[in-house]
Amino acid sequence: MFASTCFRRGSTRTSSARVRSPFSPLPAYLSPTLIAWFAPCSEIKPFGQADSCTAIRTAPTFGCMSPSVSALPALLRSMHPVTNDGVYVFASVPLDFNVGSLMPVATIREQEGLTVIVEEERARKANLTVLFRAVWITLNVHSDLQSVGLTAAFASALAQANISCNVLAGAFHDHLFVPAESGERALATLRDLQARSQLSAVAEAANYNVTTPKS
Repeated sequence: MFASTCFRRGSTRTSSARVRSPFSPLPAYLSPTLIAWFAPCSEIKPFGQADSCTAIRTAPTFGCMSPSVSALPALLRSMHPVTNDGVYVFASVPLDFNVGSLMPVATIREQEGLTVIVEEERARKANLTVLFRAVWITLNVHSDLQSVGLTAAFASALAQANISCNVLAGAFHDHLFVPAESGERALATLRDLQARSQLSAVAEAANYNVTTPKS
């Protein structure tokens, strides 16, 4: 069964950019600028080291302060999901529990107790009861907190792959916690969703170029 829990908490960790491209070469008839926009994230150059074309794709990359994105098509084609190192667990502790030594990724206060998301090793050392073991995936697009449809889109894709997902929304990015044994499949599913969104946009752009009369 698909489960989605939305926590509006900021993350205390930054994601490691372990990225590999799942995309095939784009059609040769596309303009250099368009190709730059849809190029895979593994080709993104460090900020400040890009030419006029690659600068288009450096703006929303890892660690850069970029404007938030709210349009669903733009969000989907620029998700750039990456996996953070390690395994993370969900656990519940008393509301007055000192979580300092746990260095939690996130916490959520509930009537029943304080839910914490922590590294598995820290949870083990603290003798916490593990409720859920997860791989942490970060979507590196700077998503607007008021955007509509992104969570539904990737949740639907993961549900179709029979992968449960718990979602945490940070100030800049969405963070997905999927079952530890499903991490690779979840990442592949998200990359496939992004690739299909990119190809759809490319096809629309190509069709526009073909059908638009030249002046």
